[in-house]
Amino acid sequence: KGHDPFISRVQHWIQCAHDEYKPVVTYFLSPVEKDILEKQVGKQLYVSFDGGYPHAQRTLACLCAYETESPFDYVILQSQYDTRYKTLTHKDILGALMHAGLERNFIGDLLVEKDTITIVAKQSLSRFIQEQITSIGRCSVSFSPVKRIENVSQRYKEITIHIANLRLDALVAQLAHCSRTQATKIIRSGYVKVNDVVVEENCHLCNNNFVSIRQ
Repeated sequence: KGHDPFISRVQHWIQCAHDEYKPVVTYFLSPVEKDILEKQVGKQLYVSFDGGYPHAQRTLACLCAYETESPFDYVILQSQYDTRYKTLTHKDILGALMHAGLERNFIGDLLVEKDTITIVAKQSLSRFIQEQITSIGRCSVSFSPVKRIENVSQRYKEITIHIANLRLDALVAQLAHCSRTQATKIIRSGYVKVNDVVVEENCHLCNNNFVSIRQ
C-alpha cells in the first residue's frame, strides 16, 4: 500500500531491460524498495545490488536480461573534519546535502566514523558535492573520491522489546520510550513511516514491516 508509483517505475525498468537488451541501473533504493523490486522482477531478469560496501542499507540495483558485470555508477567521497568544534551526525550530513538541492534517491549511505565523513552518491553528483559542499554544521569539509570504504564499524544494534499487540502506537511507545498517548501524537504528527510511507493514523502491523521514527 502506498507504493503504486514505485511499482510502476519497476515495471518500466523491467520493460527497458527486456526491450533494449542492456543493463538498467536504478537510483539508490531503500530496503523496502529493494524488497519490492526483487518480488516484482522474480525470475524474469538477473538482478544485482551494490551500495559501495558490504551490508550497505541503500543500494543501487542493476537489472539485465543476461548475466554480466553490473555497471554501477556510484562514487565514494570522503572528507575529514575537525571534531573539536562539533561532532557531526548522519542528520547533519543529510541536511547539508538536501539543503544544496540534491535528491535523496541519488544519495546512498552516509557514514560518520570518528573524524571522517563518507558519502556514497551517483557518479553524476561527484563534482557538485566536491565543489559545493565545503562546510557542514560550521565544520570545514573537503570531499575527494576514494576507491573503497575501509573499516566500517557496526552501525546497528539489535534490541528486544515486548508489546501486548502489533498496533503501531504500542511499538512506537516502546521504541521512543514514551506513553501510548504520546506515541499517538508522534504518529499523527507525521513522524512515523511504515514501509517508507508516512502514516498519520494508528494501524495494525505485520511481522515483516519496516517502521521508522523521525527524531
